[in-house]
Amino acid sequence: MQHVHQAASSALQSASLRTSSTPSTTTPATLATPFQAKPSASLADYIWLRMVGLFGHTWTSSFGDNPTNVRFDVGKGGGRPELTAQDVAAALALIPAGLGREVLIACWWSEVHSGERLMAYVRESMFAEWRRQRLQLVDSQTDLKIAQACLGWSGSATPAQEEAVQRAQHRADAAQARCWPDSMPELLPAMARAALTEIAYPHHCPACCGHKQTTKDQLVVVCQTCEGAGTVPVSDRARAGSLGVSDSTYRRSWRLCYEFLLIKVRDAEAAAASALGGVLKRAS
Repeated sequence: MQHVHQAASSALQSASLRTSSTPSTTTPATLATPFQAKPSASLADYIWLRMVGLFGHTWTSSFGDNPTNVRFDVGKGGGRPELTAQDVAAALALIPAGLGREVLIACWWSEVHSGERLMAYVRESMFAEWRRQRLQLVDSQTDLKIAQACLGWSGSATPAQEEAVQRAQHRADAAQARCWPDSMPELLPAMARAALTEIAYPHHCPACCGHKQTTKDQLVVVCQTCEGAGTVPVSDRARAGSLGVSDSTYRRSWRLCYEFLLIKVRDAEAAAASALGGVLKRAS
């Protein structure tokens, strides 16, 4: 089976390199400190658990209730279907290249993880939003200067002109507050590492231990602590430590930026995992 794994890995890497949608890496930003990705066996377990959540009994009735005993190639010969890292590797090569697939690989498949490819997609997404914010700020500041200039055109300011200045000032202040710090590009690798860590090593809810349910009066109920999520958010203090900034600096300057990246990365990874599960399910 080793040659199957190697062939699938080569196919995956070739697909990533030849896709026309891959962002340019002419200005590379890499994960300076290597992210501790998990081996490919973890990807098989992770996909199995994700598919149980998506398909429930439909998945377990086909593939059993133990991710370590699942492999597809035996099922077609009459045996019990099982899922292996080789099957996942072959299916992963069919997932379109993009941020989601790179995050999935970065978190769960250390053998072929490419920090440069991942950061190319992260950089494209974050810089696009950063540029949009700055253009919006310039537009709002220009509108404010125009409104202020109009005050002196008629010799004395009218109520309507003063109101226009106040509205323009409010928009400019709001745009400034939404802008990410100038040093965002320098801190981006650290933010990417922190986001990947939150995805690959989630903080399980202390009340339900990640099971999303608890027992109350002999009844199984949705965990009230995590509201059925199975995980609890990482604290601002922990995130600030991951980025190497103070708590107050994180809350004032970096929270919006980091949460934007975390949501972007988490949603992309979830979409890629669902697509991968669909491929595996059809292959069964």
